[in-house]
Amino acid sequence: MKKTLKAILQNSIDEKKYIFKYPITKFKYYDNANFLVVDNRNENNDDNENDNKIEETKNIEKYNVEKDIEKYLEDYNNEKDEKSGSKYTKKIYILGGLAQKDKKEIYEELAKIKEFAKKVGVKDIALELPVNYVLENSIRDFKKHGVKEIILGVISLEDEILEKNGLEYSYRDITRAVFKIALAFMKMSLSIIIGLSNDEKEELKSVYKAKELKPKTMIFIQNVVLKETENAKKFVRGNLKMLSIEENKNLIEKATKMLLEKKILDILYIKNIQEDRIKDKYLTGVIYNNIEEEIVTRMYYNYLFEKIKNLKVKNEYITIKTNEGILKYIKGKDEYNLNKIKELYYIKEIKIIIEEMKKNNKLEIVIENNERE
Repeated sequence: MKKTLKAILQNSIDEKKYIFKYPITKFKYYDNANFLVVDNRNENNDDNENDNKIEETKNIEKYNVEKDIEKYLEDYNNEKDEKSGSKYTKKIYILGGLAQKDKKEIYEELAKIKEFAKKVGVKDIALELPVNYVLENSIRDFKKHGVKEIILGVISLEDEILEKNGLEYSYRDITRAVFKIALAFMKMSLSIIIGLSNDEKEELKSVYKAKELKPKTMIFIQNVVLKETENAKKFVRGNLKMLSIEENKNLIEKATKMLLEKKILDILYIKNIQEDRIKDKYLTGVIYNNIEEEIVTRMYYNYLFEKIKNLKVKNEYITIKTNEGILKYIKGKDEYNLNKIKELYYIKEIKIIIEEMKKNNKLEIVIENNERE
């Protein structure tokens, strides 16, 4: 119980993060992924063959890294003026399809982000790369461009899920890529799509394998089916089942808890692998706008539930001592957590005492047997 609480208190799930997300526009490095929208699905991924012209993507704004840099700098300068200290984690995450550009473009984009990192005092830059990219290319040069961490975009670590979703690499290939990152003396992180299988046990097997590889950071990408994908065709035919909202929440919470208890505390949640296509191509799937808050709140509720259950409380007064930083998660939306616990255990009153903690979060539950005036 103490181990679970310590993990929840130490996580960085709810902290603000510098994220630059490049759109994935083709199958390059993703085999024939069933979950990707590619505007010309007959495109040949071999750069040496130009028989098929790639149609320009209409109504999709080309990603402009300068725009995100400008926004983040504005936030940074505002925080400096307030003298409250930065609320962002000291790391930059570069996600998505940057690896699909040519080497020159990749390095040009990295130079812009590296310059931004200097301005905001961030030393750690993490770059997401597909498994096939790491296996087929040298990654050592990225260190010269400020990248210290590779986020391996594995999608899943279960061979059956990979095969069903049009990916031709295996768990063995993933471990080879992990070893290659280690040989380059770079930190290793992982990103997976959670919910590609409607089998919770199969999904948690993938998460278990992930945590055993000891990633520095773990990224959970939500499974949303987009129109004009192979998975869309399967869904329309009735051959693809999706998890319900509650099943999704339970799965993500269990997966998150598994990681936290392994002391993997840096966790991100992304809406979709092609987040830029949701607006015009959404078909089905659960999209959480504030999944970080949802998951942390659920973990605190379950911790409180088990803790009070083990204390065998009935018709008692409970005092919860905590700091203001995590108070909203303990209470839940509209004090749902507290009201539900009071209802389940016939508790007369739950008193909250706020204690100032500058460095670490604190949560303590105290039983008071005496009647209050």
